[in-house]
Amino acid sequence: MFFANKLINKFGGMKRALIISQIAVIAARIIAYAIGMTSALRYNTALGFIVMCIIIGFSSAFTSFMDIAHRSLINDSIDEVELKTGLRTEGISTSFTSFQKKLTNSLQELIKNVTLYKFLGYSVTPGDTEYIFHQSPKFYKWQYPIYMLAPVIGEAVYIFIIMFVKEDKQHMAEVERLLAEKRALAKQESEKAEAMLPKDPVPASDETRE
Repeated sequence: MFFANKLINKFGGMKRALIISQIAVIAARIIAYAIGMTSALRYNTALGFIVMCIIIGFSSAFTSFMDIAHRSLINDSIDEVELKTGLRTEGISTSFTSFQKKLTNSLQELIKNVTLYKFLGYSVTPGDTEYIFHQSPKFYKWQYPIYMLAPVIGEAVYIFIIMFVKEDKQHMAEVERLLAEKRALAKQESEKAEAMLPKDPVPASDETRE
């Protein structure tokens, strides 16, 4: 991730970087699924399973890269809000981002539970010393495809939504220029106001009082 900015420039901006990263993640999942179906699961070979894990691990690098791009886009929006209102909104943006992550995690858990218990009929029966797992043939048939390919649906929806995000480099450069001028002017006015304040009176000595 040390080369994130260079990669973003090569991709042609944050928006393109996010789209390309998501496409890479989707491709990695599909390839890993194909390898798993032909090798790791069907023929039970350790090599196929290892290769599948390596591909999924490689795709996680794009997920981290996307997090950097998201933060950059949020910072751009904060700069534009400051230019229009004069207020910085890092606190509100951070709070909303945290809430969004919690909401996303909650929805993920809900979807997982509905898929496991309602669709696949996942069942766990407590025994005397350990839990007893009695799963239906439907569960064993669909567990791997759902685990590997279900996230692709969300990633495809993400690409569709991010297509509507506006990213204009020239506009953001102008925002940064105007912000720099506005901050410099505010600093000058603050310094002038401080200079016009009356100086603290020097306390009189004992001889002067007498």
